[in-house]
Order: sequence, then C-alpha cells, then structure tokens
Amino acid sequence: LAMIYTCTKCNTRSAKTFSRETYDRGVVIVRCGGCSNLHLIADRLGMFGDKGSVEDFLAERGEKVKRESEDTYEF
Repeated sequence: LAMIYTCTKCNTRSAKTFSRETYDRGVVIVRCGGCSNLHLIADRLGMFGDKGSVEDFLAERGEKVKRESEDTYEF
C-alpha cells in the first residue's frame, strides 16, 4: 500500500509504503520526515488502545480519507 499524508505537527507532506498484510493484520507506525513524529496508521492488535486503522481513527474525528485507488490512500 502507499499513503500520502500531511503531518499534523509540522505540516510536512510525506509518502510512505507498507504491506497490505501488516495494515490488515498488524501494527503500522510511520515516522514523519520533517519532525520525526510517529503516526499510528493501523493497530489491528489493540496495542495502543482501540483496534482499528487510520480510516477508523479519522472517522471518529469527523475527517475523511480520500482513496486514490485500492492500494493508495490520501490523508
């Protein structure tokens, strides 16, 4: 999978890739290239609270995820 996002801490725009299997079944954390802040993208194991993905986490805050394709998301 590929993800393009803007860091909420420093406003740096970044692109990251990770495996679909990890996104669907594990934990995905990415580091911002601008400020080195860590962003939780998926936590299917509940290691950091509620299980879910960035899509679930953003939906709880009333934000939307734009899907460019089946394998690309924009946050």
